[in-house]
Amino acid sequence: VLLELQNQLNEVLAKINVLDVLYKNTVKERERLQQEKEKTEQRLKRAADLIAAFKDEEHRWGRQLTHINRQAQVVLGDTVLASACILYSGAYSQAYRGELITRWLEICERHKLKHRPKWTLQPTVTEPVELREWQLMGLPADEFTSDSAVIARLSPKWPLCIDPHFQALRWIQQVFQGRAQITK
Repeated sequence: VLLELQNQLNEVLAKINVLDVLYKNTVKERERLQQEKEKTEQRLKRAADLIAAFKDEEHRWGRQLTHINRQAQVVLGDTVLASACILYSGAYSQAYRGELITRWLEICERHKLKHRPKWTLQPTVTEPVELREWQLMGLPADEFTSDSAVIARLSPKWPLCIDPHFQALRWIQQVFQGRAQITK
C-alpha cells in the first residue's frame, strides 16, 4: 500500500512538475505578449502621428502643386520675356527698357503667349536670396539697378554702367572677382 501511495504521489508530483513548467512557460509567454502589445501600441501611436503629419503635408503639397501648375502655364512666356530683356535691353535707360518690355508684352498677348501678370525680370531669373546678397555687397535695392545686375550677370554682352558713386564698380568687383574688365 505504501508503495502504491508512493507511486501515486510520484505521479501527482510529476503532473505538478509538468503543470509548473507549463505555468512558467505560460507566464513567460504572457510577459512576451504584454511587451509585444506595448511595442505595437507605440508603433500604432507613431503611425497615427505620421499619418497626421502626412495629412498636413498633403495640404502643403496640394498648394505647391497648384503653384507649380500656375507657373507651368506661364514659364514659356516668362522665359521669352526674360531672354529678350537680358539680350537686348542692357544698354538702355530705365524709361526705354520700360517701353521695350511693354512692346514685348503686347507681342506676347498678340501671340497668346501667357506670362505672369505684372511681369518683371528679377523673379523670373533670380532668387530673392541672391538679390539680397548683392544688396549686402553694396548694390542699391531699386528695381532698375537690380535688373541691370541680373543683365550683367546673365548677358553675353558687356553692359553699360553709368556709375558716378562707384556702387556698380564695387559690386562688379565682388561678384566677378577679377573676371570683369573695367574701363574708366
